[in-house]
Amino acid sequence: MAEQQAGRPGPFLLQTLIESLDSLRLLGRRSLLALLGIAVGCAAVIALLNIGHNAANESIRTFKGLGTNTLVAIFPHRPGDDRPGPTQLDVQALRTTLPMIEHIAPLILHSTHIQHRGQTLNNHRLKSVG
Repeated sequence: MAEQQAGRPGPFLLQTLIESLDSLRLLGRRSLLALLGIAVGCAAVIALLNIGHNAANESIRTFKGLGTNTLVAIFPHRPGDDRPGPTQLDVQALRTTLPMIEHIAPLILHSTHIQHRGQTLNNHRLKSVG
């Protein structure tokens, strides 16, 4: 039985180390395979954490590359409202009011549902005008 330290529960550190090494020597391959499994498992966890961290950084970099200087003006159509959206924007007034705008490109987005033989598809069309 392991000797106890005075005032502390449990065996001495040296005695624990000696018993561990004796177990490794006596059990041979089984101990070696267990240690190899532990090492491979730890390496796999570290690799997965690193992959997740790099993926998060890459996605943040991608979204930053999109820029926060994109302004989208939407003129939604309201059901029951027969007034059409604006067909022209005053680009000069927009540039005067917001001088940091570099490019202006009008876009038209049209979405619809298509049904054919019991299947429904969503159709989205984006058109650049100008």
